[in-house]
Amino acid sequence: MSIDFGTSSSAVAIIRNRQPELASPIDSDAAGSRIFPTVVYVDLNRNIVACHDAERMKDFDCSRFLREFKLDIQNDIITDLGVTYTQLVKAVLKTLKVAAEKARGEAIENIVLTVPATYHENDVKQLVMLEAASEAGFKKIEIIKEAQAAAIYYDYIEQKPTGYSLIYDLGGGTFDAAIIKHKKDDYQLIRNSSGLAIGGKFFTEKITENYVIQSETEVDYSNSALLDEILTKCERIKRHLSNNESGVFPISEGKSITFSRAEFEDLISTDIDKTLQACNSLVEEAELQWKDINRVLLIGGSCSIPLVQSKVKKYLISRDAADTNVVWKRTESDQAIDPQFAVSLGAAVYAIKQFMAPQAPPILPGVLKNIKTGEIYRLREGINVFGRGDVEFSFPTDAKMSRTHFTVDVIRNEANLYKYNVTDMGSAYGTIVGNMSLTDKYAFSLKSTLLNQGEQVIAGNTRFKFME
Repeated sequence: MSIDFGTSSSAVAIIRNRQPELASPIDSDAAGSRIFPTVVYVDLNRNIVACHDAERMKDFDCSRFLREFKLDIQNDIITDLGVTYTQLVKAVLKTLKVAAEKARGEAIENIVLTVPATYHENDVKQLVMLEAASEAGFKKIEIIKEAQAAAIYYDYIEQKPTGYSLIYDLGGGTFDAAIIKHKKDDYQLIRNSSGLAIGGKFFTEKITENYVIQSETEVDYSNSALLDEILTKCERIKRHLSNNESGVFPISEGKSITFSRAEFEDLISTDIDKTLQACNSLVEEAELQWKDINRVLLIGGSCSIPLVQSKVKKYLISRDAADTNVVWKRTESDQAIDPQFAVSLGAAVYAIKQFMAPQAPPILPGVLKNIKTGEIYRLREGINVFGRGDVEFSFPTDAKMSRTHFTVDVIRNEANLYKYNVTDMGSAYGTIVGNMSLTDKYAFSLKSTLLNQGEQVIAGNTRFKFME
């Protein structure tokens, strides 16, 4: 399985029939959802509940409810609550593990965990993630960068892309970018950004500032319940404006505020410009030009904001790279791609390679090759019919071949090996296997024989060679 542990929300993917598949929360309140909110609630006995359970508990005491704590992870105790960040991360990972195990119907011990491009081997945040995963019950833990996982997912969907991809990952709390070079059956991380504190959390906070001003709300910043209520409303406003030009939002009885997409875009425009400047620095550091970039992959929920997509496209034009593809929901060959879950699904594809034995190539029956034309006729298990008439393998120009001339019965035994039984169907010009004529047209003394590697089959004027 794989987990994309996000700032605002997380996702988990399992492997079924060697294919990645998202797991859903088992919480009844989240029916149909594939999103796990990255939140926790710590009760007075320091017990921790996570995700949807935590959201239900926050109304009892909002001061014990934590969201977006991924941005603050450190190897330390949260004094007010008496718990560590490792314990918080563990609670979320454990919740996702339970959901994945229910989806799979079995215990899961191996995990691929994605982290931002800025994490490194000795980074405190990465060490906390590893420790939390171990305490959550995972025995084997692999770490990969979120941008790498997104590139793997793109490879999986598009099937052997070429050139360079710039991963533009704008999530809930950070912006990460990376340049990936696609290679045959592999990829190479060329460069990644240092990360910016730009994302959905900060966009919501900008709306919140405007909301407070417009609504003339007196905010007691020590009142965590009131702050959480306002943040929740402003998050909904942000999501509404991704799909609508404006909206009227009630704030109290008989009172409302109007908020437009244009106003929201003015608040975040400078931040989006900073992400593009970071991408430009990345391209320069990689000693590339923008026209060398084959595609920009928009990853992360905040890329659903229309301004993000339009600014990326305009920036490419300004850099003489108008032909560079901007990938959002559809790939260059028009394959569907899920930008919100690309990281978790890509990590699951990576998990297949890391944790599962290579898939044995399928065992296929042999083929008959037309010696004159070189054409290949692949046999299938069961009876394969050759002749001049309306049969499976037809040769209408061979006048000496009867309508149903011969059959090849392909049988797989318990040892997973095939045997091939050739039977003449009573033709006037008999079938010859190797040097043996199956039909004596006067006595019909022999009807069938086994076909072996390299032997020829002669039917009428047509000659075949058998190859396994």
